[in-house]
Amino acid sequence: MYRTGCGVFAIVNAVGYLTGNEMDVMEVGRWANSIGSFNTASFGGTDRTVMYPKLQAKYGEMYGFKGGWMGYATAASSTLKNHLANGGVAIGHVLGHFICIPGRNSKVQRQTLKAAF
Repeated sequence: MYRTGCGVFAIVNAVGYLTGNEMDVMEVGRWANSIGSFNTASFGGTDRTVMYPKLQAKYGEMYGFKGGWMGYATAASSTLKNHLANGGVAIGHVLGHFICIPGRNSKVQRQTLKAAF
């Protein structure tokens, strides 16, 4: 999991943030592998196009979440910014790595960016 599990960890973190429920990351990883979307013989990592659309059917009722819009947006997207500002979460994909984006606070974001540069 520590080398290629970022896509699995991102969804587990997103669900935890939204619902307060802790998914078992190893269970989700094993399930994702069984449906051909994580660490398969031909693909190391997470295939979001296979895994994410099936998550609600498998775990939604158990962990209390409903699937949402699945699309693509840049960090500058007003749709994404509004979604995060209104309590939503997003899964980001940057340079071969998945991350959970649990919300947006523009004041904190500005402070973080200033500190980073």
